[in-house]
Amino acid sequence: MSMAESARYSIPAQAIEVETDIKHSRFVAHIAHSHDSDMAFKVIAQQKARYPDARHHCWAFIACPPLSASAIRFSDDGEPSGTAGKPILNILQYSHYGEIICVVSRYFGGIKLGAGGLIRAYSNSTQAALEQLSVKEIVALEKLKFNLTTLLSHLFAITLILLISLSIM
Repeated sequence: MSMAESARYSIPAQAIEVETDIKHSRFVAHIAHSHDSDMAFKVIAQQKARYPDARHHCWAFIACPPLSASAIRFSDDGEPSGTAGKPILNILQYSHYGEIICVVSRYFGGIKLGAGGLIRAYSNSTQAALEQLSVKEIVALEKLKFNLTTLLSHLFAITLILLISLSIM
C-alpha cells in the first residue's frame, strides 16, 4: 500500500479582519479557517455577537477543498438578493482557497449604494481581506492499493523504494 497526492490547496493560517469605508458605510470583512459547516456557522455567530449593531452580516464559506462543492453556502442577510453573499462567494472561489469563511458586517452610513454598488462593496471588502491573508498549504492524500507479483530476490529493493517514496511525501 502506498500513498499518493490527490489535492493540494491553501487555507487561512489565521483569522484576519479588514475594515473598509465605502460612501460612509463601514464594512468589516472577517476571514477565518473553517474545515466544516458547523465551524463556519460558529464563526458567523461569533461575528454577529462581536458586531451586534451592524445592520447586515453577509457571509459565504467553502468548508471543503476548493474544487469540491460539498459544503458551500452564502447569505445576503437582508441585503437585496444576490448583492452580498454571492459576490463574497465568487471572490472566495476565484481565490482557489479551501476551508475558508468570510463574514462581512456592514454598518449603514446613510447613503444607499444600489445593487451594483453593494456588489462592488462586498466584493472589494472580501478582496481587501484576502490580500492580507496569510495561508498554509494542505496536501490531501489518498490510499492506493495494488497487488504486486515479484521474485523474492526483488522484494528487498521494492520495499526500499516504497519506504523512500513514503518518506518523501
